[in-house]
Amino acid sequence: MLFALCGLFISTSCKKDDEDNGGKNNEPKEVSLEEAADGDYQADRLDVDLELTYLITANLKVNGKNFVGTVSFDADNKKVEFDLQMDLDISIEVGGQTNTDEESGSVTGLMSFEIINQNRIRFYVQDGTNDQPITLLGTAEIDDITMNVTERLSNSFKMRGEIDQDVDYAGLIPIIPSGTMVPTTGMLYLELSK
Repeated sequence: MLFALCGLFISTSCKKDDEDNGGKNNEPKEVSLEEAADGDYQADRLDVDLELTYLITANLKVNGKNFVGTVSFDADNKKVEFDLQMDLDISIEVGGQTNTDEESGSVTGLMSFEIINQNRIRFYVQDGTNDQPITLLGTAEIDDITMNVTERLSNSFKMRGEIDQDVDYAGLIPIIPSGTMVPTTGMLYLELSK
């Protein structure tokens, strides 16, 4: 009888502790990458930090804010669609001089994706499909990028990807003629939430 009463007391105490835990038991849980890469997300962060070389080296930083639209994952067909509008802070440093600008922009694209492991996902344009590359600022296209996953919770999905490819900036940077493919390296940061 004494053991039964002790058990009841402990059970009641634990339940009370759970209720008084400030809702911590309802905090987002870590999920598998397969679970994370499914459904619609809103963007919380899109930052690009690039170094490009055309005659001289230039640095391009783009920071998004005030996002509208979605990033939608179709887990069954392994497709991801980017359809985002945002305000952009743009900083271009050339030859020690920095020019800044603010404008509205977009990120669009329909790509295939593959899960490499629980911490890496690849977005790419699959031949023979209606895939379209990620297009930044209406001009710079990325057709293949592997993202390192830094967080995959039931309500958020954070990634960073390394860019190392030739990009057409199509007049975004005045000294670079449209149609010129420019060697570019750098990082892309993307944070999403449900």
